[in-house]
Amino acid sequence: MTVEEEQRSKRVTDFLVLCMSRMHSYHDHKETMAHAAMLVTLALAAAVLSTTPWPPQWVPAFPIPSKAVAFVGVAALWLFIHIYMRWQLRNRRVAAVYVAALLKVLRAWATSPPTADQLKPWDQSPTPVARIHVVLDFLIPWKGSNVTTDEGIKGYPTALVKELLRATTGATKGEAIVTYGSLLLGLLLVVRALS
Repeated sequence: MTVEEEQRSKRVTDFLVLCMSRMHSYHDHKETMAHAAMLVTLALAAAVLSTTPWPPQWVPAFPIPSKAVAFVGVAALWLFIHIYMRWQLRNRRVAAVYVAALLKVLRAWATSPPTADQLKPWDQSPTPVARIHVVLDFLIPWKGSNVTTDEGIKGYPTALVKELLRATTGATKGEAIVTYGSLLLGLLLVVRALS
């Protein structure tokens, strides 16, 4: 390996280590924000379930019944919080996939130096995901909906992109627990709002 190739290898490795650190922080932040959204959902459910009489007296009853107004308000608020939580969990999944791919690449490079082909910038765009999968993924964890970072994968080292394209994560299992808990709370809210 020439001096120039060694320097390039070191720059790319340093960049990937920096990406790893950034993605760890990003992952933790997204998880914290998703759990905060779940706490807001729990607070909303507690408030609605404990409010008597239902609907509250301050809910307007004209020109449509106050139960309908309360139902629409509660359902809209829950849906907003749920979609926000799913957005955070999707971004957490992005970070988990990147961390897994980065770790595999850096682990391989720890025992043998990268080749020129592995260091070459990736020049293809990712395959687009069906829109219906993305919409479904904002409601429940949808395995068919791969997520990528905002900046995409173009320009990243080829070794990393190849790992990203085949990387999997167990993050969807954690997403499922929080998501189905939110859906259950949403169902309780709907039942209460209609009672």
